[in-house]
Amino acid sequence: KSEFLEAVQKNLSKNDNWQITVKGNPQELFRPYYLTTSILIDVLNQKTEKGVDLLETLKPKEIFYLSYVLPQLGETDDYNKDDEKTQREGLFTTLVHFIPKVLDSRPLILLIDDLDLVDEATLLLLRRLILDRNFPILICGTATDTRQDGGDGQPAPLERFYGTHCKELDIHKVSLTPLTAANIAEHLQAIFPELKLPENYETNLAQTTQGNPLFLNEIVRKLVQDRKITLVGNQWIAEPLEEGYLPKSLEEIVQQKIAALD
Repeated sequence: KSEFLEAVQKNLSKNDNWQITVKGNPQELFRPYYLTTSILIDVLNQKTEKGVDLLETLKPKEIFYLSYVLPQLGETDDYNKDDEKTQREGLFTTLVHFIPKVLDSRPLILLIDDLDLVDEATLLLLRRLILDRNFPILICGTATDTRQDGGDGQPAPLERFYGTHCKELDIHKVSLTPLTAANIAEHLQAIFPELKLPENYETNLAQTTQGNPLFLNEIVRKLVQDRKITLVGNQWIAEPLEEGYLPKSLEEIVQQKIAALD
């Protein structure tokens, strides 16, 4: 899934838009707006003087609310007397108005890996930004399993969000299937044009990698490093693979690399 997201990113045009890539964190799943913090920090770091000029235009109450997601703004007790519901609504409203400003209303392309680990507050904020249509926004996310248990037998945040808002937001879900032997053969031909493969070569790779693109890429690197795939004249040739040559897992490849450093 991460390879898929990288492929999407590589094929994006570099027009006048924001391209932000963030990743879900299992340790932060139940901290509201943790992913919003990552998104805002990324955007502010790309702006002139890190957006200081924009932050200086904010009202004290806006700074108070934003300090929940941007702790570097400092703490203030001026509005701590508000009840929890008022503070929660104030933060949400402030973010809804602040984010279009910080983006200069330019299109936002947001790529999220491990979307199933995103906090629910960020999901609801993104929904509001999409529906408000103050600026174009495209979100592409990958998830291992959206049906994880959210605790007390309840659906996980992403599954609950999808079930409630998929039609409203026109969300499209695409299941990524493992690479087949034919996919692998096509991939190898794209890397090594006119590559001559031994019989059942791609089938063996498909069985070993279980169609995992990351595992396959690591094996291809190993094949090249070990000169199992070489250029002879103008012809790429793959040698037959001896029994037991292929690593049985991605972890085994990592262990081999570490051992080679010793």
